[in-house]
Order: sequence, then C-alpha cells, then structure tokens
Amino acid sequence: MSFYKSSSKNRRDRILHTALKLFHSKGYFKTSVHDIREQADVSIGLIYRYFKNKEEIAQTLYQEISEDIFATIETIIAQNANTHDRCRAIMAYYFQLTEDFPELVDFIIFARHKEIMPSAVSICAGKALTRIREAIQEGINNGEIRPLALVVAGPSLFGGMTRLIQLRLIGMVQEPLPSLLDEIWESAWRAVKP
Repeated sequence: MSFYKSSSKNRRDRILHTALKLFHSKGYFKTSVHDIREQADVSIGLIYRYFKNKEEIAQTLYQEISEDIFATIETIIAQNANTHDRCRAIMAYYFQLTEDFPELVDFIIFARHKEIMPSAVSICAGKALTRIREAIQEGINNGEIRPLALVVAGPSLFGGMTRLIQLRLIGMVQEPLPSLLDEIWESAWRAVKP
C-alpha cells in the first residue's frame, strides 16, 4: 500500500504522517521530535524504537514517498502508448497529488533535501524523474518531440507544472490544479512538438 494511502492506525505510519504534516506546517528545522511525539500521541521511546533521530524520519519519508511516486510513474508509462499521453498523465497525477496531499508534494519536491538529509540522493537524480527523462528521451528519439537537448525538453514540458504546484502550495493559485491541466498541458506540448 502506498505511503499516502496507508492507515495512520499503525504507530510507525502515524509518526511518519505526523512528521510530514509538521514539516509542512512548521518547517523541518522548527519541528522537534517532541513535537512529533505530542501530535502523534505516542511516547518518545516509541519514536526512537522506529527511528534514531529526526533526520532518519525525514529519510524514511523521502524514500517511501519516492518509491510510491516511482511506482505510479511506471504504471502511467506502461498504460500510455506515446510520449504525449504519458507526459500529460504524469502532469495530471502530480496535480491531483498536490490537491490530495499538499504536504507530501511540498516535502518531496520543494524541501531542501541536502540541508535536511545531506546523504540523500537529489530528487532530480531519483528514480521517478530519471524515468520521466527516459520517457521524454524516447519521444525525442522517435520524433514525437522535436530535437531538443533533454535538459531543455524536460523543463519545457514540466517547468510550468512545477511552478503552478508551487504557487498552489503557497496559496497564490486558488483554483484546483486539475482545472488548469488542459491549458498548461497545451502550452507545454506546444513548446516541444515537432
């Protein structure tokens, strides 16, 4: 079961969900293990049974959420026959994820991971974004996307999406992101189509 659909009845998951919400509302550096303990309504000993410190909680969140996102990206790619449909479905997924779990998206995309978890792999080097880049490269190779450097094609397709997500998370965009999907997708695809 994916992290963001898991039950918070399990004490370990409750700790992780609580930490994620606190990292989102207070910020990672302003959240203490004692804050997590209080909000999760567990003992401090229980937290330390599962995690050695706050950094390990953050690393666990990052790993579990990243794996879930990667699995979903793989499914989207397998279910869609071409680059256009794959990338549009990925954008739709991220928009819906932002609406359903804003704290999760804020943490996985916008947290300063190197400050929080110095040993963590950068989100840009993670499996999900690597797989998205591979799908874009396939589109370039087969002519669905005009010949562009991958470092240009990727942001051309998903840069606007990322900015809209950021603006939604800070309250500058009031409409639900899925309602903007057609408009932002049309603009993004126009930037890369042959």
